[in-house]
Amino acid sequence: MLAAGGWTIALVLAGLLFAARRRLEEVARADHEVRGGLCTLSLALDSLGREPSHSELVRVLRTALDRAEAGAEGLSRVGGAARSPEPLMLERWVRESASACALAAGPSRSVDVDWRAGEVALETDRLRLAQILPNLLGNALEHGSGTVTVVGSQTAAGVRIEVNDEGRGAVVLPISAARPRWRAGRGRGLRIADTAARELGSGLRVDRTGGAFTVGFDLPVARR
Repeated sequence: MLAAGGWTIALVLAGLLFAARRRLEEVARADHEVRGGLCTLSLALDSLGREPSHSELVRVLRTALDRAEAGAEGLSRVGGAARSPEPLMLERWVRESASACALAAGPSRSVDVDWRAGEVALETDRLRLAQILPNLLGNALEHGSGTVTVVGSQTAAGVRIEVNDEGRGAVVLPISAARPRWRAGRGRGLRIADTAARELGSGLRVDRTGGAFTVGFDLPVARR
């Protein structure tokens, strides 16, 4: 009886292992195809960018491509290995991200940028950033209403970037300003943004005052 039970357990475990390996192979194939497509798009943007009249459009599309590349990287990322920091002019990147999200939202929506942090040059993980701000903007444009504004301001340790809207905004139930609680099955983009923000050192900050909704994050900046 015990021997029969042991064989049953072994067969079940073998079936689960086979299914897991098959799933991993499917993920590996998806990763290969997504990366191939993104590489082609990147080369196409490089070619398009040689025309001065297309330079603004290329910068906008490049920020969207960064977000897709970050997602593709997540398919094959092992152990949360960090990427090497890259130099970034923060205000320019924020404005290009805002333009990309507004373009995707259509002519009826717009995104304003209120940048108060001055000129900020830093080294950071650009793909992690591409998982934060575009997700916050996409959420505000989809679930919020009224004017959507990105505000950049200085903090003692660096820069705070916030997205404000005049509607219900993100699909979250805030526990505190620092630790939002996500509703089950909703807010996947915000969970991605929160994870990426934590990897950069802060996590998301959530505030709902009256009819306005604000969600943001802090970036450490080394002062020179």
